[in-house]
Amino acid sequence: GKYGKDLALLAGDALLFKGLTLLNKIPHETIQPEKMKIVLNIVKNMFFELGDAEALELEFRKKPGVTPEEYLRIVHKKAADVEAHTRTGAVIGRGTKEEAEVLGSYGRLLGAILILADDIEDLLDTDEFKHRITNEHLPLPLLHALQSSSIKSELLSILSKKPMSKRNVQKISEMVYEEEKTYVLNLINNLVKKSCSVLKGLKTDTSNLQLLVNNAIVFPDI
Repeated sequence: GKYGKDLALLAGDALLFKGLTLLNKIPHETIQPEKMKIVLNIVKNMFFELGDAEALELEFRKKPGVTPEEYLRIVHKKAADVEAHTRTGAVIGRGTKEEAEVLGSYGRLLGAILILADDIEDLLDTDEFKHRITNEHLPLPLLHALQSSSIKSELLSILSKKPMSKRNVQKISEMVYEEEKTYVLNLINNLVKKSCSVLKGLKTDTSNLQLLVNNAIVFPDI
């Protein structure tokens, strides 16, 4: 940030408190007190789960040995924010407890789909991919390729080079995308199927919600 990471973190904390303050100022005629308690509990649980995910993610920075299973557990936790949106929408929209559960489950799956979609986008964006390799946790397609892929040894050789050149980043991107796009696409398709299956628990029209998960990502040709 412009003023450094320390002030950025403090500003973020202030904005979180501001948001919670505004949430509590919503008039009772807009959201009944008992519903407000449910919403606040949803928000609280979301923050705890996201914080847990971020803490775990810090341990994975720059580590090529992270397994896809470990990464996907974090993806599940990070999807808590989208679940909070859909679950809160059910509460405010006067849905039943059963409908809130259905929409909450749908939101969790949608969140995971969007995170995996971001991994593909980052893989194909040279600047962002380089940033993730040098400063953050590696995206799922690369982690999976480093497990038992035929390109593992070549990838490790390139990743060991310092500094990481733009040309090498592009080479890794092309190799991994070609090798792993089917793996990631299958993961996303399974999540989409689960999402559509979960939505069967609603009696209302869910075509728009199904459209959302079905069009969350398009795999380009590179």
